[in-house]
Amino acid sequence: MEPGRRSALRHNLAGALLDHALASPRIARGRLLELDAVQSAAIVGVEDHDGLTRVVAAVAVGTGTEPPDPGRLHAHCAEHLAPHEVPRAFAVVAELPTTPSGKLVAPEMRRLARSALKSNREAA
Repeated sequence: MEPGRRSALRHNLAGALLDHALASPRIARGRLLELDAVQSAAIVGVEDHDGLTRVVAAVAVGTGTEPPDPGRLHAHCAEHLAPHEVPRAFAVVAELPTTPSGKLVAPEMRRLARSALKSNREAA
């Protein structure tokens, strides 16, 4: 293995190693929360069909709010984030999956992220 190259990728809700750059989920999440339609947001890194880790955003909309178009979410992120920080796909849901104590349910978040990536590939 090359010196300085990581032997494993992190697959968790804290961040995703992408093309040798660590994408900060806090920054992307903050940019998504700037949009009025977005009540809450979470960023997750999941392995795609090609074995690479992709950043996916899940956004929850407020009650009675029109769900934002994933294209609008992408455009907003692309305008304000570095290219490696822009999520590859977006899952728009009524509410994020959480435990009774309010923590994100990681397996459910990854399921949402994989589904969003699959939909994104099929639309392309």
